[in-house]
Amino acid sequence: MEKLSGVESFHTERKEVRRTAKEYGSRKLSLPQTELYVIYTGNRKNRPEWISLSEEFFGGNKDFLEARVKVLYGDRGKKDIISQYVDFTKVSAVKP
Repeated sequence: MEKLSGVESFHTERKEVRRTAKEYGSRKLSLPQTELYVIYTGNRKNRPEWISLSEEFFGGNKDFLEARVKVLYGDRGKKDIISQYVDFTKVSAVKP
């Protein structure tokens, strides 16, 4: 592939910016519904089904990130994959 001169490179980049602007214009795009999960491995008396990231980590400041996250808990002795994972992390965390 041959190297473009400065002027040719500028025109090529300008075309790319125009093409991108058409694709990512100001019209609202349809996005797939996003689901966020966290697996809680600690011992907690209060076990909420959902947490708000802005509330839990940013003092309620919703300026930069606002997301509700579904909290999954493992229950000792159950055989579902989440419980097995939580049991594994607890065993792995034990130091000899």
